[in-house]
Amino acid sequence: MNETDILQKLRQIISKGKDKVLIIIGGAPGAGKTTLAKKIADFIVHKTRSLKIRHIDIDDKKEKELFLSTRGTDEQWPSYKWEVFHNKINESLQKNNITIATATFSRHTDRQYYEDLCNKSNIEFLGIWLEIDLLQSIKRQKYRAQSEGHIDPVDTIEERAKLWFEKYKDETSKDKFSIKWSMLKAK
Repeated sequence: MNETDILQKLRQIISKGKDKVLIIIGGAPGAGKTTLAKKIADFIVHKTRSLKIRHIDIDDKKEKELFLSTRGTDEQWPSYKWEVFHNKINESLQKNNITIATATFSRHTDRQYYEDLCNKSNIEFLGIWLEIDLLQSIKRQKYRAQSEGHIDPVDTIEERAKLWFEKYKDETSKDKFSIKWSMLKAK
């Protein structure tokens, strides 16, 4: 599958006239989730200006800064950010036609939660998994750490990437995805 196939799927979803759509984009750090989310949002806006769309990224720098200034510490942030992320997705599904959510979604249970939510709530679901190898992930994370909007301490990127790939290799094997997920190689 490639980006053109993804956009064709989106065309089909939009033409169905569903009121609500949840697009989940997952993959290892540095796979290009945010970049793809922006391309999808631009595509949707170009195709139809009447739909309300929102992109939610689990690594929102502003959310972390707010949390650290009002509630907690760096050590508490990883578990809290998933709670914030889940709440923002649910809120967005209430207010917007299309919600695009980007995170690693490395655990099967996180991916399944959103599939089940969509099934119960009659929300169209599209899951996109971006595949990337370890070396490419490290290279892209180092590059992106220099940009605004991502929270990647440069000195620990390589170590964290290796840990991520080792920890989630079983959870992210192809047999752990339902047929509702499209697999896409990171460019």
